[in-house]
Amino acid sequence: MSGVDPVETRLCLFCEGLGWNNVHLYGWGMSGWRQVTCPACDGKGEVDEPTRARMERGKLLREDRKARGLTLGQEAERLGTTAAALSKLEWGKGNGEDSR
Repeated sequence: MSGVDPVETRLCLFCEGLGWNNVHLYGWGMSGWRQVTCPACDGKGEVDEPTRARMERGKLLREDRKARGLTLGQEAERLGTTAAALSKLEWGKGNGEDSR
């Protein structure tokens, strides 16, 4: 997708516009890689602008946390929230209201 501005076209950050992701399934007789519909864009490959903005902010939060060597649990504790709420924020699904 060279030459395409992903912000302008609002490509989904999770599937990069493909509409699907590869996931590794393990256990219950389902070992191996499978393609699944992207849960962020419901297989469309694009998201609306507010969703894209949440994804961008979440990506920055996740990159910053990892650069500081903190786990999700450590960062959540530092911020006074739950790991689940922080995970939602990092994946662009939360709005910051799900804290303790």
